[in-house]
Amino acid sequence: MNDINHIANGLEKPFGVALDGDYLYITMWGSGGTTGSVVRVNKKDVNSEPVTIATGLDDPCDVTMDREYLYIAEFGARLVVRVKKDGTDPKHHKTIASSLTSPGGVAVDDEYLYLTNLDSKIPPPPHDSVMKVKKDGSEPADHTIITDTDLNRPSALVMDGEYLYFTNLEGWSVDRVKKDGSARANIAGGINTPCSVAQDREYLYIVQEEDGSVVRVNKNGSSTPLTVATGLKDPLGVAVDGDNLYIISRSTNSVVKVRMRVPA
Repeated sequence: MNDINHIANGLEKPFGVALDGDYLYITMWGSGGTTGSVVRVNKKDVNSEPVTIATGLDDPCDVTMDREYLYIAEFGARLVVRVKKDGTDPKHHKTIASSLTSPGGVAVDDEYLYLTNLDSKIPPPPHDSVMKVKKDGSEPADHTIITDTDLNRPSALVMDGEYLYFTNLEGWSVDRVKKDGSARANIAGGINTPCSVAQDREYLYIVQEEDGSVVRVNKNGSSTPLTVATGLKDPLGVAVDGDNLYIISRSTNSVVKVRMRVPA
């Protein structure tokens, strides 16, 4: 059993989490309808009150960021929107991607927003795919498909340089593809309900929702999944910082910090 400590409690149906310095950004579905939000908490101060960054969202799931904005996938609204990261304009959402089926994971670089889209397996788009759109919101319905073959509910997504890493929720796998759509490769298989993924320089950390655990695999696909955290209660989103994982615990409406245990 890992050391598990609560960082933030009393959240309203938390779902996704992203880390930026000392701060965790947490998406919450709220009590229903368009009451979803994103809050910010200090990972070093368990007594600090959450700061509201965005409000009026419809089932927000994954979240990522650049220097100025948060980019939030709204599962209910079938959109990806952006808001000011500093919380100065929480109700002003600019649509970055639209005409989606069910947006899942999101990542950004200097020019594009990358996302997974799932649920419908029938072309033409939107269907099970990894795609990109201009991150300035100038062409929200103009999706460029990066890969859309042999996918099985692509869900979580992270980006490292030229590569995108994404989970197949019902395929029990993690794949890698270059941002130009080339060099598609399987990184790991046999992962039970891989609902979320985080990364450091060398590894991917994947939440196994049904098992209540997190496994680690090498980004180059050279390792089998290694369990680094167990005993989690309904885990969803995950972020990583050194030897610590920050994980959404849906059943306890909290974010927990978990010290990884890696066998020698």
